[in-house]
Amino acid sequence: MKKWIELLKKRKTAMTIAAVLVVFVTTYTLIMPALTVEKSTASEEAGIVLDQDAANEADAEAVTVEKDAADDMQDTAQSDTAATEEVTADKADSAQTADTKTAEKASEDTSAAIEKTADNADDIAMPEQDFEKELKKEGITVYVKAEEGALPEGTEMKVEMINDKDVLDKISEKADTEAKKQDKTIGEVQAVDISFWNGGEEIEPEKNVYVTIASDLIKDTDEQMIIHVNDDDSDKVANSKKGKAEIVTPMTEKQLEKKDITPADDEVVFEADQFSVYAIVGTE
Repeated sequence: MKKWIELLKKRKTAMTIAAVLVVFVTTYTLIMPALTVEKSTASEEAGIVLDQDAANEADAEAVTVEKDAADDMQDTAQSDTAATEEVTADKADSAQTADTKTAEKASEDTSAAIEKTADNADDIAMPEQDFEKELKKEGITVYVKAEEGALPEGTEMKVEMINDKDVLDKISEKADTEAKKQDKTIGEVQAVDISFWNGGEEIEPEKNVYVTIASDLIKDTDEQMIIHVNDDDSDKVANSKKGKAEIVTPMTEKQLEKKDITPADDEVVFEADQFSVYAIVGTE
């Protein structure tokens, strides 16, 4: 019995020692990972504090990393800016080149149009033409002989009787002033508006044409005056003469012979290169 009790005591002591060893090994196993944590990891783990030098070193490394990252971002931004500026410059050069080509094309088109217009002007046929317009009711007829180069082919002549009192008064005043210089008096007045049209536009001859007016008034009077009332917007007369009446000199016999024109007793003939109102005024 005594031996049995001693054996139990020895076993109890062995078990106590074994238990202590197990606790020691377990504790050592749990503490070792904490003791072997890297400084960089320890600085990030809550509850673990490094010594001041280690902390400062970790902060310095972090600052260096951040600075390197900022420098990389700045370099990238500068590279992007330079690339953008280069692209913008290329676009500006391309736009300028396009504008230059457009301007050159427009200039070429304008020059071509001018040359074409000049060629067309040279190609316009301006043959010799004769015109005649009779106003039966008023007893007056107008003939015009246009030599080559005076009026374009297809031109139409229009003749209208003038009954406007202001225009007729202007004609009579001019004729009366001139008649008094010759100790004469004026009689009946006949006035017509002569115009030339081509392509729907009123035109003027490029050079003098020969106008013959036939009227019973001419046949019934010994002498006549030819009066012309200038247009207000004519570019063929001085500003001081615009809208005013003036005396027109008939062609002489020599001039008529040279142009092979033989007027009848009821006709007067004169030259003109601008057209508006022309009047025949009888004098005695």
